[in-house]
Formats: sequence, C-alpha cells, structure tokens
Amino acid sequence: MTSRVRITVKTTLNKEESYDQSSICRASMEGGAAACDENEQVRGGAHKYELDELEERLNIELPDQLREWYRVHDGQNDRLETMPLLRNLTFSPIRKMIETWTFLQEEYDPDGEQAENDSAIKPMLWNPAWIPFATNGSGDYVCIDMDPADDGKYGQILYFWHDWNNRSVEAESLNAFIQMCLHEKE
Repeated sequence: MTSRVRITVKTTLNKEESYDQSSICRASMEGGAAACDENEQVRGGAHKYELDELEERLNIELPDQLREWYRVHDGQNDRLETMPLLRNLTFSPIRKMIETWTFLQEEYDPDGEQAENDSAIKPMLWNPAWIPFATNGSGDYVCIDMDPADDGKYGQILYFWHDWNNRSVEAESLNAFIQMCLHEKE
C-alpha cells in the first residue's frame, strides 16, 4: 500500500491549501505522479532530536515552516532515480543539509568577497545563516535566509548559485515558495 504525504501550506492570504505527495509530483514532473506513487520518493518525517541537531549544528533556530515541513517528511531519498518534486529541485534530508552547510562553510569565507545580491540579501557570497534545503544536483541550492538585509524578510527563500556571484530572493517564505512552484505547473 502506498503511503500518502499531505502538506498544508498557509498562503499569504492566511488561507490553507493542502497538497499531498501525489499532487506535488503531478504538478512538478512530466508524465504525472507515477514515480512518486511507486513510493520512496520522500522520506518519513524527521524526529524532534534530528531537528534539534540541525539547529545545534547550524547554530540557528529553524523557522516554524521549515520545522513543520520536515516533521512531515525528512526531504527526499538520496538516490539517482529520485525525481525532483518541485521544478528541478530535490529536497535534502537533514543529514544532507548539515553536510552541504558544512561544505559551504569551509568553501566560502563570510568576510571574503562581496556579492551583488538583491537588496533584500546581505552582500555576501555565503552566509552561515542560510539553510540549504533543496538542490538541483549541480552545486546550486535553495536556502532559507535567517539573516536578511534590512530590506529583506526573515525566512525568505534565496537561490545560491555555485558559479554566479549573485543571490536572488525567490519567495518571502518556504510556504510561499512551495505554493509558487506548484502553481507554475497549473
């Protein structure tokens, strides 16, 4: 029997929209939900101790939306045949988020070269307060910004491009990002 994951997204109008794993797959992949219905695309929910470890390792407090998302499922399975759920993105399990964040910490000096980011993002190539929760598999990440510029919003979603020194805000929150991606396919 195939298990279903249901995700509730609170929209900017405070209206709740609910999406299950199948509807996310249908909205994001060519050919419908077959790959997701075979199951094993998304992982079960993360345990509280895993979320606490993520906060401790990254030295941040997770935004409620990210904590809720990972309570429902701990990202996607980390296998070659795993299909992207939204756009060309796969959602990272907590252990992969920690690995990616650690790698980026070692790779970039926060006090180093300045970037030409949107005014809502601090002009840094890498900020330790960015949480990389999704990837396109080519070294680019979607991050939650826990340390925005004065023009920004706490919890905004940004793209971290590995080969371009420009960071851009994609959405004002995780739920807004998910909602936007799902509606792109409608």
